[in-house]
Amino acid sequence: MHEPTPRASRLRTTAFASAVALVLGLPLAFVTVGGPADGAARDPHSAAEPLPAPGPRLPGSGPGTMAGAGAFCGDEVGSPEGLRAKACVLTEGAETWSRVYWTNTSGPTGSDPGSDPAGSAGALTARLTMHRPDGGRVEVECALPSDGERGTCETPREPTAAERPGQQPYLAVAEISATGAGEEDGPVLRAESEPTAKNPVAGDGGYTSDRAHLRR
Repeated sequence: MHEPTPRASRLRTTAFASAVALVLGLPLAFVTVGGPADGAARDPHSAAEPLPAPGPRLPGSGPGTMAGAGAFCGDEVGSPEGLRAKACVLTEGAETWSRVYWTNTSGPTGSDPGSDPAGSAGALTARLTMHRPDGGRVEVECALPSDGERGTCETPREPTAAERPGQQPYLAVAEISATGAGEEDGPVLRAESEPTAKNPVAGDGGYTSDRAHLRR
């Protein structure tokens, strides 16, 4: 009986890990500009956490509301093709990070492939950037499978930077684009943790504003 070699086993393990990362929407890469106050950030990670439950006085029930202790979220934005996203800044103890909640049903399954906003059967990539008060930023990219399941993508946690008078507060910006698209194409969808001044009515098929918009 043929016994698998250690090299073959390692190759199978690597291939399996790559497949799991793709399915879970794990970060593809991350960049830190301007180091945190007292050391490097942790490794980025992604967790399949659902959006906060809707309802009055519940966390995350509207734009500009706290989604839990030390969390601030902007508007949820969406497209008629089935892509939705919501960006948040979170703090816990002395650490701060950003997170984007997303759902992608823009693929060919259960929809018309001709209406795919990405132009490539729902293949999308989210670029999540956390802007710090000190001018630094942390950026991470995640793949968004078009399986209709809710998912999240996070930047690494890092020591919270002090907010001084005249400085902008923490801001999370999520830009979702077709995988492989150039910068000149622009994002398909953009969401920010800062709420919009005018909150559109839910169910209008595409939340649009100057701070969180759908590219048409």
